[in-house]
Amino acid sequence: MGRKGWIILLTFITVSVIGGNFYKAHEKKVEEKNRIAQIKAEYNSVVELKKTFTGIKSIKFNEASPNWMIEGNNMTVTITYEIPPDSPPDVLPDIYTFSFLYFTKNKVIGELGINFYIRETEGVTKGKVEVTYTNGEKTSI
Repeated sequence: MGRKGWIILLTFITVSVIGGNFYKAHEKKVEEKNRIAQIKAEYNSVVELKKTFTGIKSIKFNEASPNWMIEGNNMTVTITYEIPPDSPPDVLPDIYTFSFLYFTKNKVIGELGINFYIRETEGVTKGKVEVTYTNGEKTSI
């Protein structure tokens, strides 16, 4: 291989390495942006759940995945309800796991999972709710 061949080869390798680094940096930015959007959607869905159900003590996000076709998220949560003050001391809190759609553009909750009985808990939760996001981060809302 002549001198021109080596120069072309080294130029190609250099351009490939630099381009690969730019691509990795871009991918990290996109991943971070998507992660922030996911946490924001989870937070907003908790606010909507508080407006929909009464007596929520804690919410744990088991899974949340974006659904770009509906401009929303498919979410699976476990909700723990407060124990009513007039209940016997040996009563355990009600815990439900269900899935729902959250539409990020309109900030509304869509279809709820089949095994969840909404009639029993309709109302507004006024107190703080402990939230565990999909990334393990915990907060109170």
